[in-house]
Amino acid sequence: MNSSSFYAIIMAGGRGERFWPASTRAHPKQLLDLFGDTPLLTAAVRRIEPLIPRDRILIITSADLIDAVHKALPDFPVRNLIGEPCGRDTAAAIALGAALIRDRDPQAVFAVLTADHVIGRDEVFRQTLAQGMEYAAHHPALVTIGIPPRFPSTGFGYIRTGESAPIPGPIAFRRALQFVEKPDAETAGQYVASGVYFWNSGMFMWSMASITAAFQSFRPALAAMMDRLRGHCGDPDFSARLAAEYNRLEKISIDYAVMEKADNILMAECAFDWDDVGSWTSHQPENG
Repeated sequence: MNSSSFYAIIMAGGRGERFWPASTRAHPKQLLDLFGDTPLLTAAVRRIEPLIPRDRILIITSADLIDAVHKALPDFPVRNLIGEPCGRDTAAAIALGAALIRDRDPQAVFAVLTADHVIGRDEVFRQTLAQGMEYAAHHPALVTIGIPPRFPSTGFGYIRTGESAPIPGPIAFRRALQFVEKPDAETAGQYVASGVYFWNSGMFMWSMASITAAFQSFRPALAAMMDRLRGHCGDPDFSARLAAEYNRLEKISIDYAVMEKADNILMAECAFDWDDVGSWTSHQPENG
């Protein structure tokens, strides 16, 4: 597939509570220079630009953070900064991003990324995205990335995997059999010892057709919202229209809404460096 139909959504709506006091509601963690001189959100954009240019990257954040995000990324296309009127978790944010992308390119394939991950070996990361998106362009699959667990974490969800999937390219893929919620310590230990469970990274790749079909099957309210927004994404009253839509939505994550129900999921094995900066201790074993 021509990579000109590759898009990305970066979710940057965190409120800052989990990283207090360095992070606050007005200046959440994705806008902090925590690991160098570059805010996490800026690094997230720069990391994928060699694969997906800025005009095809959407940043979805809270409406009251739009000015702060624009200050952090002054050269970013303003029309690609999307402010949610209220928080409805990741399923709504992804459906909103999908609606906006579909208005531009109904044949699009897009990645869903977050602004609060620290990632190293950027070339390997981009190769993972490119390989997964190319597969998603030609197959009705929902593609995710699993992190080989470094310790029995109770702070992450897990993905139970099956056989290897023969996807062309250097990155290894497996069939994903089950998404499971954050386990207790004993269960987490069993998961890690089994060798078939991976941490759920919260990153995804899929075609517009595949994610739309998934919403239609498992969360028709989100598919209906996408349909009602069709053709209105550039309207002067779009913010008011979006607020009306969000007020009627349930708050639910993409994992609960889709990934725990779907049976067409592939998982790329993470071969790059990764850390979830969800809290001060997210990268440490629970027993210190």
